[in-house]
Amino acid sequence: MTPTATAGSLAPSTWPSAASGSPQIPAQPVLHPDRDRLAAQGLLRAGGHRQRYPLGQLHPLRWLPHQKRTWIELTQYDPAGSGTTVGCEQEFCVANSAGGVPPTCPSTSSPCQFRITYGDGSTTTGFYVTDFVQYNQVSGNGQTTTSNASITFGCGAQLGGDLGSSNQALDGILGFGQSDSSMLSQLAAARRVRKIFAHCLDTVRGGGIFAIGNVVQPKVKTTPLVPNVTHYNVNLQGISVGGATLQLPTSTFDSGDSKGTIIDSGTTLAYLPREVYRTLLAAVFDKYQDLPLHNYQDFVCFQFSGSIDDGFPVITFSFEGDLTLNVYPDDYLFQNRVG
Repeated sequence: MTPTATAGSLAPSTWPSAASGSPQIPAQPVLHPDRDRLAAQGLLRAGGHRQRYPLGQLHPLRWLPHQKRTWIELTQYDPAGSGTTVGCEQEFCVANSAGGVPPTCPSTSSPCQFRITYGDGSTTTGFYVTDFVQYNQVSGNGQTTTSNASITFGCGAQLGGDLGSSNQALDGILGFGQSDSSMLSQLAAARRVRKIFAHCLDTVRGGGIFAIGNVVQPKVKTTPLVPNVTHYNVNLQGISVGGATLQLPTSTFDSGDSKGTIIDSGTTLAYLPREVYRTLLAAVFDKYQDLPLHNYQDFVCFQFSGSIDDGFPVITFSFEGDLTLNVYPDDYLFQNRVG
C-alpha cells in the first residue's frame, strides 16, 4: 500500500473500537500538536515512575527507554531499581524467538535481546525485563483504586531515528497487539482484566477515552474483527463519495496478513492503495476539475476561499455488519496557511 493523502490526510476522527460493559483501566489520551502520536498520560507506573506512552495497537510488545538520548525531557526506566532481567533461555524469550533459543544467546546468564524497526526507519534495541506495573482500576461511581501486576516488557537501551533525536522521542510504546506477549494479553492471562479494550477519540485538542475492559456508554456500533490474522483487521466493503459508490476492483477489499483494512492507533493518517486514492481524489474534486492542485511534501494542496463543509462531499466507509463511518470535509481537509 502506498502512503498518500489529500490536503487534510483523509483521517477519520473516530474508528469503531469498543464494546459494552464497564471499563477497568482508564486513561486520558493527549494528542500533541507537534507530534502525530496519541499518548496515554498517567496510565501506568513502572519502577515507581509515572510514564507516558503512545498507544500502539499493532505492537506485540511494550518497551521503555532506560538511557537518555534525546533533548526532550523523558521519564527514564531504571531496570536495576526493581526489574528482573529475562534470560535468553527462559520461556518468554524462546517463545518470542520463533520457538527456539535465539542465536544471540551465548550463555544461560545472557539477557534476552530485542530489536524493533518501524516503518519510518526508527529503531529500538535492548533487552527484556520483568517488573511490576501500577495502574488505576475503576471500582464504581467513577472512583478508582490502585492495582498492580507483573509484566514482561522490553527495556530500550539504544534508540535510533526519530525515536532518539527529535520531537518524536517517546517514553516508550504501550503494546496492545494480539500476541501473547502484549501487555493486554499478559494482564488477561493473569486474570487481572478482560482481553478487550476501547479507544474513543475526541478532538484534535485531545481528550477521549482509552480503557481496558468493556464500555457502557455511549452505545457503540461494532464491526467484527477478521479472525486468524496478526493485526486488527476489519472488512471494509465499500467507499462512497457524496452518496455515490466508488467503482473499485473487488480485490481492493480482500483481507489477510499482508493486505486488508487495519485499525491502528499509531497511524495518524488513513492510508489507501494508490489506485483507490486516485479514484477517491477524482470524486472529491469532481466539482472543481479546473482547480489547480499542487503537491507539497506528502500532501495535495489547493487554494479555496469558500466553506469546505459546503463545498466538498462526505466520504463514507462501509464496513461489515451494516456499519458506516462518515468522514466530513473538516476531517479530511486541513488549512495549511492563510493567503
